[in-house]
Amino acid sequence: MILPAFGASLEEMELLDSKGVTTVDTTCPWVSKVWTTVDKHERAEMTSLIHGKYAHEEAIATASMCETYLIIKDMKQATEVASYILEEPGCLTTEEFMAKYKHAASPHFDPKKHLKKIGLANQTTMYKKETQAIGRLFEKVIMQKFGPDKVKEHFAAFDTICDATQVRQDAVLEMSEKALSNEA
Repeated sequence: MILPAFGASLEEMELLDSKGVTTVDTTCPWVSKVWTTVDKHERAEMTSLIHGKYAHEEAIATASMCETYLIIKDMKQATEVASYILEEPGCLTTEEFMAKYKHAASPHFDPKKHLKKIGLANQTTMYKKETQAIGRLFEKVIMQKFGPDKVKEHFAAFDTICDATQVRQDAVLEMSEKALSNEA
């Protein structure tokens, strides 16, 4: 059995191992770097906030490496989570939050408890600029919630976007900008 570049979940790998299946692990080194990152979060007793798509095989594999996680798809969801953390007027109630993110969170996830210390990770194929913007947002949120002197205690972020993906994303962006400027 060949494990894909996106990796496989711990449960899948354990099942294959229990059946004596010989595996060839082709997990991308960047994905492995994300797994190392979420392990650091766990050792620091942080919730892994994963920028990704909760049903994507890489996000599923990464989440399986976490004790506690929440997967957010984009800046819109990041802003919604940030609003919840800051308890802003009109933010989601805990019940609304749990209903919305039930498929994107670890089974025991409690937003009141697990959003006090967060480490940002990502699906390696996400847009780098968006992941960086999400990181800046949560750094500010944590600073506002706990104070500037407590940021490192409550927030961690690492760049785990795949270089090859970034090169392709930049090329597509450049091509689309050229096409738009030619139309003008």
